[in-house]
Amino acid sequence: MRIVTGLTVFAAVAGMLAFSGMSSEAAEATVGADFMSAYVWRGLTFNDGFVIQPSIDVAHDSGLSFNTWGNWDVDDYDGAVENNDFQEIDLTVSYAVPLESDTIEATVGVIDYSFPGAAAESTAEAFVSLAFNLIESVSLGLDAYYDFDEVDDFYASASIGLSLPVTEDMAVDLGASAGYIGKDASAGGEEGFNEYTLSAAVTVPVGEDVEVSASVNYVDNIDSDVLPDEAMDTDVYGGIGVYYSF
Repeated sequence: MRIVTGLTVFAAVAGMLAFSGMSSEAAEATVGADFMSAYVWRGLTFNDGFVIQPSIDVAHDSGLSFNTWGNWDVDDYDGAVENNDFQEIDLTVSYAVPLESDTIEATVGVIDYSFPGAAAESTAEAFVSLAFNLIESVSLGLDAYYDFDEVDDFYASASIGLSLPVTEDMAVDLGASAGYIGKDASAGGEEGFNEYTLSAAVTVPVGEDVEVSASVNYVDNIDSDVLPDEAMDTDVYGGIGVYYSF
């Protein structure tokens, strides 16, 4: 087993055990699943067919969070992935850095990527995420990731989000983002602007603890030398999600 995998799993287990000794009011857990028409990540199509993406998230008031996310391929994809199999499982440990600011939020963390149902090598990234709440309903984001295991290179993105209230409990969220990638991490072997994504989503509360969401996304490459056209079988995809918090 890779050292980073062992450390991440150990940290996740230790965190869960620590949470079990704390007041239940100090932590919140969310269990959910997204049912998507495709799996697209940083512009790359990993499956252009139906997938199910379950997740478990535990967040503590201290700022420490643990997340487990998976991708289950319901449809196969060009012989690269088999149907009815987990293609990917990610473990994330993150910490919301306390800042004396009402407009800036900072998060640091580590993601461990495992690919039990695919030919890709498992790897890990460290990341820093900044969110700027400039005015009501408008936010900016800057995210930087560095793969320190298999790839040894970076990916960064900038995003803007607009939340349009529909009712007291429901809003339509519109977003746009663009990514820049290092040459060793890019599908085309060139450093540069990778992809842009436009998104729209709405989340509807169902009772006190359940939420249902619907989303649609459009993604395209910015530079075909960085993200080749043949690596993008899907440009429009979307789906629904169901989440239970306790």
